[in-house]
Amino acid sequence: MERHSRSSSPYSELSCSIPDVRVTIEERNGYTETTAEGIVFTAEGHSTRLLSQMASLRTKGRLLCDVILRIGSEEVYAHRVVLSACSTYFCAMFTNKMMESTQETVTLAEMDPQAVKSLVEFAYTAKIIVNENNVQPLLKAASILQLSEVVGVCCNFLCVQLHSTNCLGIVSFAEAHGCNVLADSAQQYLLDHFMEVVKSDEFVHLSFDRAQRLLYSDNINVSNEEVVFDAVYRWLTYDSNTRKMHAFEMLSAVRLPLLKPRFLAEQVYTKDTLRQNPQCVNLMMNAMIYHSVPEKRLHLKEILNDTPRKGTIGTMFVIGGMESCQNKGTVEFFNARKNEWLLMINSQSTCKRLQFGCAILKSKIYIVGGRNGLRTLNTVDRFNPLTSSWEACVPMCSYRHGVGVGVMSGPMYAVGGHDGWSYLSSVERYDPNMKVWSYVSSMNCARSTSGVAVLNGKLFVVGGRDSNACLKSVECYDPHTDRWANVPDMNVARGGVAVAVLFRKLYAIGGHEISDPLSSVEVYDPLTNVWSMVASMRYRRDAVAAASFGGKVYAVGGFDGSDYLCSVEAYDPELNEWSLAAELRLGRAGSGVATSSDICVSELPK
Repeated sequence: MERHSRSSSPYSELSCSIPDVRVTIEERNGYTETTAEGIVFTAEGHSTRLLSQMASLRTKGRLLCDVILRIGSEEVYAHRVVLSACSTYFCAMFTNKMMESTQETVTLAEMDPQAVKSLVEFAYTAKIIVNENNVQPLLKAASILQLSEVVGVCCNFLCVQLHSTNCLGIVSFAEAHGCNVLADSAQQYLLDHFMEVVKSDEFVHLSFDRAQRLLYSDNINVSNEEVVFDAVYRWLTYDSNTRKMHAFEMLSAVRLPLLKPRFLAEQVYTKDTLRQNPQCVNLMMNAMIYHSVPEKRLHLKEILNDTPRKGTIGTMFVIGGMESCQNKGTVEFFNARKNEWLLMINSQSTCKRLQFGCAILKSKIYIVGGRNGLRTLNTVDRFNPLTSSWEACVPMCSYRHGVGVGVMSGPMYAVGGHDGWSYLSSVERYDPNMKVWSYVSSMNCARSTSGVAVLNGKLFVVGGRDSNACLKSVECYDPHTDRWANVPDMNVARGGVAVAVLFRKLYAIGGHEISDPLSSVEVYDPLTNVWSMVASMRYRRDAVAAASFGGKVYAVGGFDGSDYLCSVEAYDPELNEWSLAAELRLGRAGSGVATSSDICVSELPK
């Protein structure tokens, strides 16, 4: 048999930096495993060394490079197989019999040369530098070439850099390049920081379409509608000669009925840019009529938008009660713009209590009476949402659990309840200026776990229970005469009932009759002096909390006979239907709910 020496190889005279393959297995880092076919050796770091060698071949004399990428006047040498393995864009180009698959030079248009160079380096090294100077051209090129890892890194970098002075531009850039996650993040930042964004140069340079779409949004974070008008007027007057043709459409974005009448007269109607447009004048006049002639509001709703934006309706709080993870007395608040409940930091009360009364007075939430275990309380605590802190207040004259609380024309009233021995008909009034409790006239009927609400300047007490049964009866208190009067009975006896007032009507929600939780709801119209049944809730709810908020009635938590509920339902009176809203963080029954139009979510502790 003929033998050949190594020197007889046709490649023996060529030098190459590829490692000598005769190195024994023991000299490599790796591991072996025994199979039926023999010993299988796996070399660790093999793919990394392979890619490193490919990069070395490219940088040392462009060895084995088979494609040139031309970007403007720049050229980048590379291996098709490496580009195809890293980029689905190149893989499709080089493997699908496209014209570029056989071309030595491939031209890439609309990309930054340095960005392409960095991306090719990334294909070989798996490393790339992203900074403020190169992130946008890098993201654009990576999006076109479909390098998803680099796209993700660039998007994350821009998310961190979001600011009121650049978020509008980032939204446009992200949408143009199909970066949906970045676009959504920048859009949310824009909505959250609207009041700062409208002061930026980017805002006044927005196109009409984009400016109009932004200003019509329900989700912009504003404290009042006056902020929106100021933004509209700033955009119009930045280039009034060109933009005055859009005055009516832009003024229509402002919910004029929600402006203060004085602001409407002094700051809106006096603007020449608006007064020169007949449509704008008509719009402003209708807004003034809306404020001055209430009986015409229903007709004007067809012309004017009087629905508050989610950022201006204030905040709804739920506090304490029997929670699914024990009675910890925590506070949650509802972010209407983002449709979510959030736990307030450091909000846990030092005093655990159930069957308490809850009301908001001067932007502070008062927790009145209740019981701690078997002990009935007369103590009162006050929670400040802006500082997430508690403080003790003056105690009531009587001990009360199952007490109802309402605020009317300044003073706060604590109504009925149980003192640990008997059901109460007595009522106390708290003067926040004098900081003192005093008795007023007692109810006609002793009752506990009733619903208390204020309607047309009177204090209504609805249902509840006495020593014998759940009650249908309803009473109202006139503070001017210090007298109680009977109101027509409800259709259903309700203990543990929740009440809320919306559009001058009183709603009685859920509760229990005998021992069964109720899903039924009824409404009292003071004009007809009649209770009427409306759509039932989706779930039965005893010890439910309720409030009117943003033009709807909310039923929050409760007990369905077996579980403490975290579900929340919202009632739309125009549709006469309940829909599920965002769930609480914790299941709660017997909690208190308070709403404030003066507290914005953005003001609460983060």
